[in-house]
Amino acid sequence: MKSPKEILLEQAAEATPALDRIRGNVVTDLKPPMRQRTTIVGIFVEAWDQLFWQSRNIWGALAAIWMGVLIIGAAQNHSISTTNQTARKNIPVRPAWERHHDALRAELGLPVKSDAEKRKPRKPAVIHQSRFQPEQSYV
Repeated sequence: MKSPKEILLEQAAEATPALDRIRGNVVTDLKPPMRQRTTIVGIFVEAWDQLFWQSRNIWGALAAIWMGVLIIGAAQNHSISTTNQTARKNIPVRPAWERHHDALRAELGLPVKSDAEKRKPRKPAVIHQSRFQPEQSYV
């Protein structure tokens, strides 16, 4: 008695060469022949296709982002020029946090340092010499 598997294989034996021929045609249609590009123009065209044309949406998005960055930079250029004009007039510009800090110190009755005192160079901190000496062993 033959198993169902053997019966099916006998029936398919007649169709195997035809199926192989169809399979071969499909595979050759899916895989285009390799093009040999030996000229400079051919190499450039191949590089363009592989690097840029396949990902043109990504390159377009990057170009749009850079255009936005350039527009924002051009808009901020105006504010930089007005800041430079303020600096040329020698008007001391203090950060908002520093003005707020001075207002809090004055409100609490603590002394507020003048601008000249704040701009004095600080003396470097002296580190105790014992930190740099190797530990002594008491043997």
